[in-house]
Amino acid sequence: MSEWEEEVKKIWKSEYDYILEEINRLFEEKKMKIAESEKSLTKRRALRKNLELIRIYLPKKDFKFLEEYKPFKKYHNLGGIPVKEIDENKIRIDIEMVNPRKRKRRTIIYVGEGKG
Repeated sequence: MSEWEEEVKKIWKSEYDYILEEINRLFEEKKMKIAESEKSLTKRRALRKNLELIRIYLPKKDFKFLEEYKPFKKYHNLGGIPVKEIDENKIRIDIEMVNPRKRKRRTIIYVGEGKG
C-alpha cells in the first residue's frame, strides 16, 4: 500500500469514528434528559434501560462519506439502524421507549434483488 493510501485510510477512519462517537453522545444525552424528569432512582434506571435508538439522521456530507463504505452503500444502515440524509449540519437521532416485557434486540432484515 502506498503512503498516500495509508494517509487516506487514517482520515476516513477518524471521520467514521467521529460519526459513531457523536451518535453515542447524542443517545446518552437524550437518555439522561428523559431520566432527569423522574424523581425515583429505580424509575430513572428503568427509563434509561428501555430507551432504544430507532433512526439516525446524517448531514449530506457525512452521508456521502459513508456511502463510499460498501455495506452502507448497499443497505443505508449503521449497525442495523436505518440512516437518512438531511440538509442540516448536525447529526440527529430518534429514540423510542420500549415495553420492558417485550424488549428484544430488533433485527432489521433487508431483502435484496432476486437473481435468476
